[in-house]
Amino acid sequence: MVLGATVCLAITPENKKERYVIWGASALFITLVFLSTSKTALGLAIFFMLLKQLYKVCWWRGTKAIPFLLTFVLIVGCLMTFVVGNYESLIISAGRDPTLSGRTLIWSALIDKIQERPWLGYGYVGFWAGLDGESAYIAKAYGTTYVPPHSHNGFFELILAFGLWGVFFFGLSFLSIARRAIISARLNQRLEGLWPLIYLSFIVFYNQTESTLVEHNSIFWVIYVSLALSRFIPNRNLTTQPINPTHRFSTN
Repeated sequence: MVLGATVCLAITPENKKERYVIWGASALFITLVFLSTSKTALGLAIFFMLLKQLYKVCWWRGTKAIPFLLTFVLIVGCLMTFVVGNYESLIISAGRDPTLSGRTLIWSALIDKIQERPWLGYGYVGFWAGLDGESAYIAKAYGTTYVPPHSHNGFFELILAFGLWGVFFFGLSFLSIARRAIISARLNQRLEGLWPLIYLSFIVFYNQTESTLVEHNSIFWVIYVSLALSRFIPNRNLTTQPINPTHRFSTN
C-alpha cells in the first residue's frame, strides 16, 4: 500500500478527471495503510508526501536551492539528534517494543554470522534454512527454537546473500541511478521526473525494517532493475518537428 501511495505521488494529472482519480487512489491507499495498524507504513507514507515537496527543489534555477537545502539538513539533523536521544521513550509512547518487535536482537546475532563470511556471504537464499542451516544460530543465541524467515532488513539480506562485494556493486548501481535521477528531475519538471528519486528513497527507507532487496518474486526489486536499465533522461539533441498532415498533389 505504501508503494501504491508512492506511485500516486509521481503522477501529473492532465485534467480534473485524472486529478480526482489520483486523489481517490491516494486516499484509498492511505486508508488501507491506516487500517493495517502499521505505524512504520503510515510514517513512511506521510514522509514520502513531504519528500515529494522537498524534491521539487530540483526544479529551481540558480542558487536559491542552496539555503533551502542547508536549512532542511539542519532541521533533519536536530530531529535525528532528538530521536536518537529519546529513542526508547518515543517507541514505548507509540505502543511498540523498543527492540522493534525483536528485530534488533536478530540484527545483533546476524553481525556475528556476517563476520564469518564477510566477502561473498552465504549465497542467494543460502542463509535462512530454519534449524538445519546457518540460521539456527539465531535461535541458539537467544535460547529459542523459532527461526525467523528473514532479517526484517533489506541491507542485512543483501550482505548475507552476497557479502561485502554484493553491497559494493549494489552501491555502484544505486549511485548510477541516483545521478541520472537527479538529472532527470532537473530536466523534466513534472512529477513523473521525480519518480526515480522518490523510488530510490523508498528503497532505502523501506528496507530499514523490511526485506525487499533480494526477496524472490519481489515487485520492488523488479522496479529497481527497470530503473537501472531504463534511460529516463530526456535527450536534448532530439528535436521534435511539427508534422503537417496536409499534402498537396499536383494534377499537371
